[in-house]
Amino acid sequence: MLAQAQHPSYPQRTAEDIARKQTEMLVRELDIKDSVAKDNIYHLYLKYARKRQACNTRAEALQYIQEANAELQQILSPEQYKQFMHQQTMAMYSETGH
Repeated sequence: MLAQAQHPSYPQRTAEDIARKQTEMLVRELDIKDSVAKDNIYHLYLKYARKRQACNTRAEALQYIQEANAELQQILSPEQYKQFMHQQTMAMYSETGH
């Protein structure tokens, strides 16, 4: 992943580890019960974790995140996606120190 490449002291995580962690967090935060949705989310995150690990620029990584979010919208209910996007916005807002 791009951040790991910039900080060699970070342990290298596999795409599977990244996808599993992201899936667990999303399932918990959105209280997703449907096993098919959980499986679809994991495979989506796995696909994009692999792409992000192979990318060379921050712009490319951000593009993959946007693509993943668009695909995630097809998996989640409208209310779940709205909650997800709100959480993403809040996380970005807190990272900027506001």
